Amino acid sequence: MKQGKEYKEALLLRVINPTKLPMDNDIITTMIAYYKEDKDITGREGSKKESKLDPYTRYELSFSGIECRILGVFYKDKKGKVRFGADIENYYSPNNYKVYKANSEILKFIVNQGMKEFIYNESESGIFKIGNVRYSSTQRFQQEESKVPAYISSKDFLGTRTALFGMTRTGKSNTVKMIIKAVKEISEKAINKYLPNAPIDLSKDDAKSFNNEGKPKYKVG
Repeated sequence: MKQGKEYKEALLLRVINPTKLPMDNDIITTMIAYYKEDKDITGREGSKKESKLDPYTRYELSFSGIECRILGVFYKDKKGKVRFGADIENYYSPNNYKVYKANSEILKFIVNQGMKEFIYNESESGIFKIGNVRYSSTQRFQQEESKVPAYISSKDFLGTRTALFGMTRTGKSNTVKMIIKAVKEISEKAINKYLPNAPIDLSKDDAKSFNNEGKPKYKVG
């Protein structure tokens, strides 16, 4: 996260792999030397088994590196509204960033960004829950975060072409069933049950697919 007096932005990163740091070789050499001297380097402060390393060395050994991929950036526009961009304009020195692991509340914000100002009114807006957020497929340490709901708008599928991708046994078929169900439900809320006999005037509001409440003007075929 980069902060300044005039702007704030937060990069969304996906962790890919561990990576080497410039000082990794020196750190390994130091660790081997301490192991040869049979000194304990595993103890933690406050525990019964204290580390025999001096504070400076312990600090140097505490670093590790990870390789990440930038998914996008969150920023505020002139009106103060949060926007999401799929790329980043510039890179800054790493010492200008702060790194945070997203908690449940932030995960909900990230995944559902743009969903009608995060007001999930499924009965009116056509927004429905499609599943829960995961940090990864393995959930040994992410029990609370895995309960974060992910929403999707059935309006996104009306009059558009949609492709669904995923690994084997990850729920693609079930997702398609949920999307069809959501589209059917929003279709039943249509204001008009039948298409008009006369051509629709594209220059007027009648050409809009949805009203201000998010209900479709006509039923889905």
